[in-house]
Amino acid sequence: YDTEISTETYNGIVVEIMGVNTNGYTVADGDSFSLSVDVHLAGTRQILSEIDVSDLSAYVDISGVSGPGLTTLPVTVVAPNGATVETVSVPNVTLYVDVFTSRTIKVNLEKTYTSPYTIGAIAQDTNFVTVYGPESIIQNAEAYVHFDLGAINVGSFNVSGSILLRDAETKVQISNPYVSLSKNIVNVAITM
Repeated sequence: YDTEISTETYNGIVVEIMGVNTNGYTVADGDSFSLSVDVHLAGTRQILSEIDVSDLSAYVDISGVSGPGLTTLPVTVVAPNGATVETVSVPNVTLYVDVFTSRTIKVNLEKTYTSPYTIGAIAQDTNFVTVYGPESIIQNAEAYVHFDLGAINVGSFNVSGSILLRDAETKVQISNPYVSLSKNIVNVAITM
């Protein structure tokens, strides 16, 4: 009977994400999440010789996450009976979790100019934009475009500007890689 403990490394075990939407949260870029780990197992030679990579599974469980944002979670590896997980090549993973949603918000035009003339009419091609992303980030978001028109005096002209997001209360610009807009540019026709 084989009682001597040996070790063996198994490469390329695919890590899955478990517990999605259990607590309302999901993982940013979860559809494209891709991670494989190498696992070092201990067990008798007989047991280890019968184990194939397909007999191992690995996962990260987000069901216990209690708030939105970056969180570091352990990679759990399940091995067959008789084998013990000694080490995992990537023992922890940092993920961005939140409730991902969308909302449609008004695009506000902000303008500065030094001309003594009054702006007669402004027509913008986009009045509303849909914001997609983490609920904790976009729930207080407002969209705006700022134009510095300088000393333009007369006539009609067209300008374009990038739609930016900021927190409606703090006025701090939102910069989050998981936030996107349905449209990024506003075109405006101005008549002085």
